[in-house]
Amino acid sequence: MVDSTPGELTARRLLLYWLPVLAWAGLISGMSSMSVTPEPQAVREFPGWSLEAHFVLYLVLGALLYRAFATTDISSRSKVLLPMVVGALYAISDEAHQRFVPGRQADIFDFLVDCAGLAAGTLLAFYCLAVRPGRKGR
Repeated sequence: MVDSTPGELTARRLLLYWLPVLAWAGLISGMSSMSVTPEPQAVREFPGWSLEAHFVLYLVLGALLYRAFATTDISSRSKVLLPMVVGALYAISDEAHQRFVPGRQADIFDFLVDCAGLAAGTLLAFYCLAVRPGRKGR
């Protein structure tokens, strides 16, 4: 079964492209709700691992958001900018939410790393899904 038009939000498109975004955002929210974030033994002694975790979590979110927005009838520029804007708004809400979780706090550096991850994920997905497939030969 083929979707009728590229921009039409069908149940199939919703499940394939937007459900992963919501699931990943839910994972981030769930981790933010924990008073103590689980630390793998291998990284406990490694300074800065928390910032790297933020970067990777939001890199994936950026890529998933780009993938979802890429299926819509918006300009190519908007397909790149919207994942970063929506992701940054989510990151702000995540940091604000952490202020109310015992043992957690909102941190501007976490937010900035989240935004860097969003940008990296969005641009990586843009390259993989929009730029690279159009290249001719090597």
